[in-house]
Amino acid sequence: MKLLVSVPTGVYSNSVYLPYIWALLKTHLELNYNKNVDVTWLDPIFLKTHEASYCDIFLTSNYTWNWQENLELTRNVKKLNPNCYVIAGGPQVPFKDKKVFDLYENVDALCFQEGEQVLSEFLYRFTNNLDLDIDGIILKTNPNKTIKFAKKLNLNDCHSPWKYCFNDLMRFSKEIHSHTKRVVVALETNRGCPYKCSYCDWGMDITSKIRLVNEDIVFESIEYISKLQPDTITIVDANYGSFKHDLDYVKRIVKKKQETTFPESVIFFGAKNNKKLVNDCYKVLFDDGLIGMIQVSFNHTDTEVLKNIDRDIMRRDKFMEEMQESFMVGIPLVGFLILGNPGDTIEKWKTAWSDLLEMGFHEDIKVSDFFVLPNAPAAQPEYIEKFKIKTHIRNHADTFKNRDFVKGELIVESYSFSKEDFKEMQLISAFIQGTHILSITKFVAMALYHNKEVSYKTFYEDFMQFETIDSILCPVKEHLDDYMSDPDSIKFIKFQGVHVLYEDFIYLSCLKKLDSIYEELEKYLHIYFNPLLVTNLITFSKNSILNLNADGSAESNFHLDYDLRKYFKTLLTLPPTVQYDKDPVKKSTHILISDQRLGQKKEINFDKINNLDNIRDHVLRAPNFRHQTTYWL
Repeated sequence: MKLLVSVPTGVYSNSVYLPYIWALLKTHLELNYNKNVDVTWLDPIFLKTHEASYCDIFLTSNYTWNWQENLELTRNVKKLNPNCYVIAGGPQVPFKDKKVFDLYENVDALCFQEGEQVLSEFLYRFTNNLDLDIDGIILKTNPNKTIKFAKKLNLNDCHSPWKYCFNDLMRFSKEIHSHTKRVVVALETNRGCPYKCSYCDWGMDITSKIRLVNEDIVFESIEYISKLQPDTITIVDANYGSFKHDLDYVKRIVKKKQETTFPESVIFFGAKNNKKLVNDCYKVLFDDGLIGMIQVSFNHTDTEVLKNIDRDIMRRDKFMEEMQESFMVGIPLVGFLILGNPGDTIEKWKTAWSDLLEMGFHEDIKVSDFFVLPNAPAAQPEYIEKFKIKTHIRNHADTFKNRDFVKGELIVESYSFSKEDFKEMQLISAFIQGTHILSITKFVAMALYHNKEVSYKTFYEDFMQFETIDSILCPVKEHLDDYMSDPDSIKFIKFQGVHVLYEDFIYLSCLKKLDSIYEELEKYLHIYFNPLLVTNLITFSKNSILNLNADGSAESNFHLDYDLRKYFKTLLTLPPTVQYDKDPVKKSTHILISDQRLGQKKEINFDKINNLDNIRDHVLRAPNFRHQTTYWL
């Protein structure tokens, strides 16, 4: 019996995951399953260049980024062998939907839980012509069966797929690298998640007790993974840092990196309620250059909104206490918000942004739309009815370069906000990112907040009314109208002929009209500051950001009457939520920006940037990677 497994990876078109699902199934069937099954394992599909081949059983693992590709592969497999038996699994298969087989029309069965034991038993029955209607499986011939889960695996008894399938995985790793793509591996140290966040469907195993992989097996896996020369290790646990041994695991990864130079980076998703240990893990990785920032997932700051999405699991005071600990670790922080939560309003959304800026998230804030995963709580009829949710389906990506677009369903209306409100919240997000996070008004807004107690919410509401800003936002508003009405539209707008994020369009347009913006801003600031300080604030802002003057070079030599460089260095390094109560010191200061390299690692050389197209193509980045890229200090 020829068995083909499909696990194509997408989104990041330059990065490819090694086929972990394939290795898990093969390892379990051949080492853990206690019955003999005669299987010929074909090389799995994991690259987009891979095509369907003749097989007797076709298994697809479906996620948001690959389910459409798997559907096409399924059609091709059926053409090659109409009798091929196709089983679809993974979190993107809406197994509770009675019409699921209308969408997965060429699929013969669904697997709705972890697959090792279920699929091993299924394959045994398939090869021996036994009844296939087992727990954990829904057959197309019996779509309305009562859902019953098979017993979960005891992960303590499992073997390392990285060790058992090492030779094949090494071959796959070399194949990926031969295509000049990055190799990514998934390291699993536990399964399950005790929480029930409405937007989440972590491994189809939420609201469940965490089960641990045997420690020796994890250490063994790390040893073999490092030999595969991965560029990135993604630890795929839902709450990493929940257990003391998690710190030992990252220390071992660091040790292997020092020995082999692999991996270059590590990604993990930190535990919600054990920030001390999570931060210790981050610190170990940061000190060895394996991570560059910590993403702090607020999702929102409003109590009602957090309750609606079942994220009110931690008291705000406790959360702030642990965020202080994250700050003390000394690693750059990125705030994270979700747009489209039921219960949100325009005012609440503005306040959430203002809250994060007051906490000190001035370098980067990432916003995700509320994507409805088919088996998550938010996708269930009772949740949709309760919160009066409406959605639309669009192609999306977090940046235009080096990404594959993914079709997803996102919330655009609820009991608390209309589609018009949704558009306004999108505009607010893009506006604050394009002007504050990318430094057009970062310093001015910080001075107003700390020196005059003008909230960020107030300032950016006022700033949006500037005549020049209104002219910049008009094209974005028009594009948002198209995005909401046209199913084929994407949330990218063209700047000088090239697609960019809304915030990047706003930022580049501001640079183009910077003199007009600062003229209006100067008049506005006279309400709050003395004329000399206003002049200094404008001069400092103009010359500390990526301002291109007429001859194409950045201004790097200027004089101030206030020591604003020291003042803003102090503000940018304040602990979270601390408000500075001292005025800028009046002191004649000469500023020479001799080093015009940008970024945390000084990897961007601004000496070679001489126009807005260069800034667009060589400076602007996706969220999570924008620290210190748009200003000097």
